[in-house]
Amino acid sequence: MNRGKKLFGVVISPTARPGSERTNQVFVLENTGLTHVFYVLKEAFTLVPDAIERVEGANEFDIIADIKNQVRKREKALDVGDWISWFYSGTDEITDFRREQKLHEVRCGNPNYQFLLDCVKSPTEACLYNKTFGYVDISPEENRKLLPDIAFTAWVEIYLGQKDNLVVKFHSYVTSNHTMQINVLDTPWAEHHRVDQRGFTEEDEEEYLIEKSVADKGRENNVYGVFGYYVSERSLYVEETPEKFFLLPYVDDSLLVPGVKYRFNAYWNEKMNVFIVAQHGLEMMEDMDVLHTEHSAAEHRDNILMLEGVNQRLDYKSLFFTTKSSYGTMDDPTGALMTHHLSRYAESKCRVYFYEDRNASFGRFRIEKVEVDKAKKIETNVRDAVTEVKGVKGVVISDDGRVFSPTHSPLRCYLPIGENLAIGTHVAFTAVFNHKTYELEATRSSLKVFRDQQPLEYFEYKGRVIFKSIGTWTARSDVITGIVSPHFSLVDDPLKVLPRAYTRGTEQVNLWVAESGTDESGFRRIAQTPFFVVSASSKQPSEPTFVDKAGRNIAGWIRTRDGTLQGMEMITDKKCTAGKFSLPSRDPPSVSCPSRSSFLFCDAPFECGCKSGSCVARRLLIDLMNIHDFRTLLHTAVSPKVLDQVLDCIL
Repeated sequence: MNRGKKLFGVVISPTARPGSERTNQVFVLENTGLTHVFYVLKEAFTLVPDAIERVEGANEFDIIADIKNQVRKREKALDVGDWISWFYSGTDEITDFRREQKLHEVRCGNPNYQFLLDCVKSPTEACLYNKTFGYVDISPEENRKLLPDIAFTAWVEIYLGQKDNLVVKFHSYVTSNHTMQINVLDTPWAEHHRVDQRGFTEEDEEEYLIEKSVADKGRENNVYGVFGYYVSERSLYVEETPEKFFLLPYVDDSLLVPGVKYRFNAYWNEKMNVFIVAQHGLEMMEDMDVLHTEHSAAEHRDNILMLEGVNQRLDYKSLFFTTKSSYGTMDDPTGALMTHHLSRYAESKCRVYFYEDRNASFGRFRIEKVEVDKAKKIETNVRDAVTEVKGVKGVVISDDGRVFSPTHSPLRCYLPIGENLAIGTHVAFTAVFNHKTYELEATRSSLKVFRDQQPLEYFEYKGRVIFKSIGTWTARSDVITGIVSPHFSLVDDPLKVLPRAYTRGTEQVNLWVAESGTDESGFRRIAQTPFFVVSASSKQPSEPTFVDKAGRNIAGWIRTRDGTLQGMEMITDKKCTAGKFSLPSRDPPSVSCPSRSSFLFCDAPFECGCKSGSCVARRLLIDLMNIHDFRTLLHTAVSPKVLDQVLDCIL
């Protein structure tokens, strides 16, 4: 730092150690990024004769009054948050200074002073950034509550630590609005950030002004007096615009009541393509209907569950829609209502708990579970009244004889054992309903093969079968995006491969689709429909991807006829390899089992015929896990961590 250079700094402490010649501690931020702490000496508050400013031509009384005023001004103590300037003398001591305009609001906290600062959360690190003080420390819990790359004001503690190191620590969130979003461009990770606080280089100026115009554009997209339900940890749902997300920049558990309708203002964020809610204007609408809610116990999702009545879509059996409010079409990823269309209650309302999935592209909400009383009625009716299902039509989709039927899309259908038909073959049959596995198995005598119909074109890639089909966009208002295939019903587009231009038209689209897999538990389908779009081209894709922008492998895990889970294991180069997992032995393992859930559907213990207690227990567990109701109950009753511990004890 050059001697004689003019510096600017802010006072961060009222006094120094008792008895010291040093008084206030002053923090200065250099344009080079170096930070320093300086100390104001007591002599800096004494007005020396050489420093007296004299007014020419003034009378004696005015001169005396002016000198007294200068003395009082110089002797006035510095407050925390005051800005001063001085000339660098080569040491960390300030012997003379000039008061400057105050830039930050300051309050006395307990135990440290707090500054009101504009901050931005880092998208990759657990920290904040302020253009004056640099990086701001924040606890992991508070960091989780904030949205990245959204500017906001916060109270920040600033003080010197035990080793005279500067501590800048987040204390509490205040507010966020569109006018402060320009601060995002001052962050080190911004594409065109400003290195110099007082300006930017000429070569960066044009690009920076482009970024600024984008930020300012958000002002034109502000919305006021919007009504929406608080439906998940961070978002409000506006019924009139289900495709738009309204996100809270900061999650305050005490601020909002789940399921309650609010009136609020919001501003558009171009980078995130969402509306950011201005929390200071939130108003609870007490006269509106309140949704009944509870919190999900699932460890992998901290969501709000809302209770509402739904009806099954008559055209798509795996989908449902709310009857009272406009929550759009929702799917049943866990199969909680897979037999609903077979029961006598198929056309009646069913009360379910559902949750918001912000990664979903097809609809905003997904069913988690059925209200207990209704679930029992459906189960009892299907068990007592359904033995066979007639008129099942579909196409063979796997080499183990599985058939997909659009009219029975929630259920797994199989050809008779021993019937080996090529993948892509069109068939029809009468099926026997298996009350143990909730599967449909074709009777051999009723099986009809449509050999006059051209089998579907397909190819296999990394253990997955990808079919060629055609699709037409649905114009239904209760579906955000969705395209209908004559072979696979309504298909989801989580990979965002479909051209947006088709969303408003009726043109047919060439499709390549694959079966939607589940997560590693084997219970929860990842996509919102049984099949999802892999490509929208007439040509066969050479290296299709199954991973969406959120990092989810949509192809997931698929259960085969023998009960094993076939998955696509992600490796370091993000390519997929298919693999089957079997039940690990109680003995020291010779191979590792990558998935704890894989042995829930393996029949290996039945092969040994052993009468030992451990093998008997394992066979009993597998029998139980093959009963759908028991699997569903176990999955919803305990967390995956607890389930692992139980299985460890048995296995």
